[in-house]
Amino acid sequence: MSTHIVEMDDRGRILIPNKLRKTIGSRRFLLTVRDGRIELIPLDDPKEAFRKLKGSRQLPFDWKEAKRIAERLASEEVVD
Repeated sequence: MSTHIVEMDDRGRILIPNKLRKTIGSRRFLLTVRDGRIELIPLDDPKEAFRKLKGSRQLPFDWKEAKRIAERLASEEVVD
């Protein structure tokens, strides 16, 4: 575990240090607030996962529907 002090800018953005971004390797996160703390959980890139599935079999939904399903499942996983 590593700890860093970061600041929020006027637009509400928080910069994640480059070293951490490279270590985590994700650009999408599930943000949860629990007991007054913010938790960022890295998510796999749904476009990349969809690309891998696309050639392997026919999916009964398009990219937008796949993204919505992936985000719902990720959210449910954190709640459980």
